[in-house]
Amino acid sequence: MSTNQSSDREENAIVLDYLSHGYHDDNDPTPLVQVVGTSGYKLLELIPKEDTSFSLQDDVYIGRGERPNIKHVKRKLPHDDLTSAAKGELEHAIRSIVEDKEDEYVNFFNNAQPISTRSHVLQMLPGVGKKHLQSILDERHYEDFSSYDDLSERVQALNDPVGILTKRIIGEIKGEEKRNLFAK
Repeated sequence: MSTNQSSDREENAIVLDYLSHGYHDDNDPTPLVQVVGTSGYKLLELIPKEDTSFSLQDDVYIGRGERPNIKHVKRKLPHDDLTSAAKGELEHAIRSIVEDKEDEYVNFFNNAQPISTRSHVLQMLPGVGKKHLQSILDERHYEDFSSYDDLSERVQALNDPVGILTKRIIGEIKGEEKRNLFAK
């Protein structure tokens, strides 16, 4: 599902927390930035360049080549290693990414296929059962969905597609899902 199919590398990320003096319970005062990648939703810990600062929800470039504010990626982070501030920012960041990628996710609703004769990939989304699935399939049979608004207008049970996708992605990041649809 990710637009970054050819590589597992994140190119951009959203700042979840900036620790200007490192972790408070660590003797290492190296500044750290906790981020979520915008393509594979990877949680990462970054080392910033000197004399830089960050605000929550800043977009930072972490791809190959010259990085204006980031020295290097230190490590991938498990969800449990996020600071409480970062955990608090995660939903807002994911929601923002999902809103920005409207075309990609509407395309997901338009093209999602059955997993087996008894289940469909759309049923992996929170709150989408057989009844809601049938409504989605019926509506997209007549015409592809053009936007989140179109989807929520035509399928009454999906009044917040961005929220449904956000909840699924956060579950994947936390490791609560058996199979990932969006997070790498």
